[in-house]
Formats: sequence, structure tokens, C-alpha cells
Amino acid sequence: MMKIREIQTVEIPHLKKIPPEEWNIDLPQLIAFHFGYQYYYPVIAEIDGGIAGFGNALVNGKIGWLGNISVLPEFRKQGIGYALTMHLVEYCKSKGCTTQILSSSEMGVSMYKRIGFQPETNYLFFKGEPKTWYTIHANIRRIVQDDIPYLAGLDLEISGEERFPFIERFFSTGWVFTADFSPEIRGLYLPDMGNGLIFARDEKAGIELMRFRWSKGKKNAVIPSDNKAAQIVLQSEGFLQYREAPRMVLGEEVYWKPQSVFNRGTGYCG
Repeated sequence: MMKIREIQTVEIPHLKKIPPEEWNIDLPQLIAFHFGYQYYYPVIAEIDGGIAGFGNALVNGKIGWLGNISVLPEFRKQGIGYALTMHLVEYCKSKGCTTQILSSSEMGVSMYKRIGFQPETNYLFFKGEPKTWYTIHANIRRIVQDDIPYLAGLDLEISGEERFPFIERFFSTGWVFTADFSPEIRGLYLPDMGNGLIFARDEKAGIELMRFRWSKGKKNAVIPSDNKAAQIVLQSEGFLQYREAPRMVLGEEVYWKPQSVFNRGTGYCG
């Protein structure tokens, strides 16, 4: 008999083998980082006392993100992924979420559609090494305390989500791109938020932060298909697209700006 419940602290180290290898994530480390915070809800599917699957939700006001839903190979095709997803959907609804979002693998699309999720856009995955040598732009600097109210506004403007308690945890190692002749913040780079979130109000800020990220040794990028400017730069630098994944939505539409996302943070929180 299957039981879905919140994970306990002592169980976190046992989840290392749950995600598929191609996800390239340290799931125990990820859970430990968020564990205990009000916005985070991690659950396991338990069968006969053993862990068969995992999933988590992040609640940001009226928007919930579902992610890291995975089932061990020996337990697949038994409805466990569906049960985990439905449990998280109902949890988010109980917390007042009117919209739920996820990034799906190719394998999960049909299941999520059965639940009611609809594709909104696609995330494009690129890998490669830039051809152009990069020198840090004069407008790029570290985040300082006085930036934080402006960064909260920038994140809300682009993501459409009220998620300050979550995103502020990444500001201490982040960078900003300022306007040419004023201290106005035009772009944000959070290297420790998953794959390295980049938001920008204009193409110049976004592209400079993309190049800055690559100069730190990153050899990949994930962007919404709506961001044509980023695609052009990636292709000109010799990056190759190797897969895509739909962003899917259940419930009310979210007003966000995918053309302003120059690198996605993660698949479980955007």
C-alpha cells in the first residue's frame, strides 16, 4: 500500500538515487537547503516502509511550483508519479494557490495534461563554450543591501510571483547590471539559484550578464523560447540546443515576462 507524506530529516540522505542521472542534481543537498522554510513542502511516496518516489512544492503567495517529481525505476508505471502530483496540487490549493506551474520532462507531459496542466511556453537547453573572450562590463557589480527593495520589485515584475522570502536567500552572492548614467538596476544574476538565474529589463543587461556567467566557467544555458535575443547570442557563440521542456500551467494565467529571462534558475521554481 502506498502512502504519501512529508519527508523526515533523517530520510533526506537516502534520496540521492531518486532523480534520473540526466537531471544532474544533488537532491539531498537541494532539500536540505530549503527544508524547514515555510514556502517549501517536500513529500515522499512510501511503499512497504521504503521510499519509492519524491516530489516537492514551493508556495509563493497565490502561485505554487511543483518540481523534482521522480519515481525509482522499479516502481514506475504504477501511478506513483500521478499520485505525487495530485497530492502536491491539492496541497497548493489548500495554501490558497490559484495557479500552479511546473517544467515537464518529455515523459511527463501526457500525465500532467490529464491533471489539467497546459503548455505555456518551452524552455530551450543549450550547451557549449563561448567563442568570444569576455572582459567584465563596468556596469556589473555585487549586490549591496540598498539594492534589495529594487531587486524584489524586479523579480516580481519579470516572474509575476510574490516570492521574496525564497529569492532573497540568494542575494548575498548575486550581481546586478546598472544603467549607463544612473544607479538604476537593469539586470540581476543569482549564480547560486540553481543553474544561475538571470533577469533583465533590456537586452544589453541580459546579454552582458549571460557573458559574465560564461566567464565564470558555465557551459550551458536554459532560456524561454520567447527570448529571441538570447537565442541569437547563443547561436552566434556556437552553443547548440540539445533539448526543450514545456513550462506548464494549471489554473489562472500568470503575467510574466519570458523575454526578460536570460537564464532559468531551476525547473522547480523558475
